[in-house]
Amino acid sequence: MKKTFLIAVALAAFPFAVCSQETVTLQTIIISARQSNPEIKMAQKAYLAANYAVNAETAWAAPLFGYDYMKDNGRIYIAQELSFPGKLSFKRSAVSSMARALNSRYRHKQLELDTNIKKTFWGYWLAHRKIEIFNENIALVSRFLGIAKSKYMVGKVTEADVLSASAELGRMQAMLTEAQYEADIARSELNTYMSKNPTEPLGPPESIEPPAVEIEYARLENKVLSGNYSVDASRQMLRGSLADTKLSKMEWLPDIMAEARISDVSDNNSYMASMRLPLYFWSRISEVKSTAARSEYSEAELRAEINSVRLSLNKMYLKYKTDLKLQGIYRAEILPSTKQAVEISESGYRAGKVDFQYLLDIQKKYLDASAEFYRLSAESRMYYAELELIAGGDIK
Repeated sequence: MKKTFLIAVALAAFPFAVCSQETVTLQTIIISARQSNPEIKMAQKAYLAANYAVNAETAWAAPLFGYDYMKDNGRIYIAQELSFPGKLSFKRSAVSSMARALNSRYRHKQLELDTNIKKTFWGYWLAHRKIEIFNENIALVSRFLGIAKSKYMVGKVTEADVLSASAELGRMQAMLTEAQYEADIARSELNTYMSKNPTEPLGPPESIEPPAVEIEYARLENKVLSGNYSVDASRQMLRGSLADTKLSKMEWLPDIMAEARISDVSDNNSYMASMRLPLYFWSRISEVKSTAARSEYSEAELRAEINSVRLSLNKMYLKYKTDLKLQGIYRAEILPSTKQAVEISESGYRAGKVDFQYLLDIQKKYLDASAEFYRLSAESRMYYAELELIAGGDIK
């Protein structure tokens, strides 16, 4: 019994050891992760490659230079293939749209990383709050155990009270171990986001109370439809597909080859123009149908993406608002009531007016209420991070 009491006291002192470490902030982790995360670099390089390709793929064909000599007559010649007016413009539009779509995906990948980090960070924060709660309740039940032992020594209560207190201490020690495991897992994940070894030490999260932010749904929905990067990527893909369709129709029009030959003999210059005619019309018909089908696919994909984003927004908004309401109930009613009930029940047990099992039941309610309140607090911030991802950025 004495050993159990000493373990409880040691565990109750655990928060002071944790708090002695330097705390880590959410912003510090996000900045570090953005600088070193390989997935972000992959998405960024994909966008840059497509952006650089715009000029390369829409430039004029390289001109042809040459010199021929025949019967004391040398000629310099130059030839240039010219696309039919409008073709390069549509091609540039298609390629540029693809680059912009990749840019939106790159921005979405950044926000997605931020969101995952935020959710993990608030899980890390929650694990540390649980550790505090369990240590607080271990100290509380340890005090109950001391009272029970004193009353048992003078024959006022049976040994059952002492054993019940010991059992409750063991239960909370197990819960504390689980919370420490959750903190270790979250720490490993945060280190991995920063491209560090998962086993590297990481200080406890900054001790902040997640603020409740009120958001108007109509304003949020407008921001989502204009700022969601997944929707914008689908929109850019549609624009590119439409430009491809127009370009495929223009391929029916001939390209022109212009050539000039400048002779050593001034009156022997020659100029020539030729056209590349798409005589094999069946291939052109197939290409037009193919690009038109891709455009229709991209249009349907955009509508599906908008529907999906709207549904996700509505679900996440309802979850966030519900959590805020529940937090208000716990903060204003449940937590103060259960804490006061513990104090009154402890005084009643000391005076012999309350049995020990009732005291433990009240303590369990206080423990559960505290844990649930912090779970709701962390969960609401996770939902808020998801809303930011859906909206394409800050929504304050």
